[in-house]
Amino acid sequence: MENKAYTKLLSICIPSYNRGHRALTLVRSILAMKCISERDDIEIILSNNGSSLHTEEYDEIESISDERLKYNRFEENILYWRNYNEIIKMSEAHWVLLVSDEDSLDENVLNDFINYLDTLPGTGMIKTGTSVQYRDFPSVYAKAGDEALKAFYLTGNYISGTVYNREYVTDDLIDGLKKLYEGDEGYYYYPHLFVEAYVLNIADFCFYDKILVIEGEDEGDIPRAESVSVPVFASWQTRVKQLGGYFKLIKDLGIDDDRKQLMFMMAVCKTISLIALVKDRYISAGEDWNSIYVTSGNAILDEVRKCGIEVINNNMEPYLEVTADFIREDLV
Repeated sequence: MENKAYTKLLSICIPSYNRGHRALTLVRSILAMKCISERDDIEIILSNNGSSLHTEEYDEIESISDERLKYNRFEENILYWRNYNEIIKMSEAHWVLLVSDEDSLDENVLNDFINYLDTLPGTGMIKTGTSVQYRDFPSVYAKAGDEALKAFYLTGNYISGTVYNREYVTDDLIDGLKKLYEGDEGYYYYPHLFVEAYVLNIADFCFYDKILVIEGEDEGDIPRAESVSVPVFASWQTRVKQLGGYFKLIKDLGIDDDRKQLMFMMAVCKTISLIALVKDRYISAGEDWNSIYVTSGNAILDEVRKCGIEVINNNMEPYLEVTADFIREDLV
């Protein structure tokens, strides 16, 4: 584990692309918060991922003269996963809070949360409550390993409100994962899930159930799958490819066979549930769901057959059977 000196308590990191108007509002609101202005150990980092839209607002952010604010701009779009990696590495703080550029923060909750951080020195990751996707998630503190994985593995698809302890989410970890999984479909869309799989195995996890993040409305700028109002990352084809990436990760982790089996089944169940989640969208678009059920189910079973996880490969049939049962239960 690298010995990087962290001079601040908290970095509020905002990766942004083509939403300068939303990002400007968010940055101004954070800088105006009393709980931020009264401290010198908190920084705000905005990383503009080579935006071509709302550039005037990004220029406004860059022109803000405030030592608490760092502004970074890439000359071209380096893709979300790289911007995510780089903004964490820009941090000079012990803790990193990631916030989507269309969201906002509750000042009172942020004040409480900043004070709460002092009570969690050995925690590798925290997830805070958000107004929509993590509104009713129960408060939990889970020890590293099986307990933490059962609490949150593959659950944090929406990144806003995610908090990392930089003693665990190091530059070395970020660079190592990039080297291993660059080009992988799961890592392309969800690099944080790869980071978190490592962290949950070695450090404690905490869900902070106060609603810190107020989620903003989607601007409709997410690429959609052809002929269907489903984002490309959420199409059944992409979900199956993502599953293959999760299997690679599980195979690479230095964990025992019991935990590999746990993570394997969690990845399978998560993939099936995410495909089922957009069933109504496919049907409303006139798609034949029975055909999708058969095709996607077979594709999942194919990924299981070629997972490459030795403990699964050595006794494949039970895993195929239980996967088929989950497919029939959730996708039919």
